[in-house]
Amino acid sequence: MKRILIFAVVSIFALADATAQDNIAFIDSRKILEAVPSYVTAQNEIDALANQYQQTIQEEISKIENLYNSYQASKATLPASRRTAIENQIISKENAVQQKQQLYFGEDGIIPKKSEQLLDPIRKKMDEVVENEGKKGGYAMIIDIAASSGVAYYNADKDISQTIINILNNQL
Repeated sequence: MKRILIFAVVSIFALADATAQDNIAFIDSRKILEAVPSYVTAQNEIDALANQYQQTIQEEISKIENLYNSYQASKATLPASRRTAIENQIISKENAVQQKQQLYFGEDGIIPKKSEQLLDPIRKKMDEVVENEGKKGGYAMIIDIAASSGVAYYNADKDISQTIINILNNQL
């Protein structure tokens, strides 16, 4: 009798597990977004702008380093007032570079705002498509394997990334 009861309980759990697995799908948001031309174009534009700003900052840092090295070389021969003036100039230039870095790359900087402006609409559209496909496919859950480092295994047969890519490319 115990064997039958144990067998019944195990069978119920196995059936529930199999049913639950059929209601789960996977996507790879990184793969999806890299396959959407408008996303790639926008990301390239942001990268180019970031590289341009980084180069500008690097040039200014090089100028400050040259000024500092020149100052160090002549420091011993300069009067105290001139040393102080040059030190203040160096500090001022360093502060200006830090402000530019904040302006370009800070939380409310140009790059994050440009990223939000260009990429967020595409990401939101992807989220809508995923949600619609989830409802249409009757999935209880869609797991993004790109966002979760805790996924140790997934069945590629349940990966609906290509479906999402096809829909997004037709809508964008």
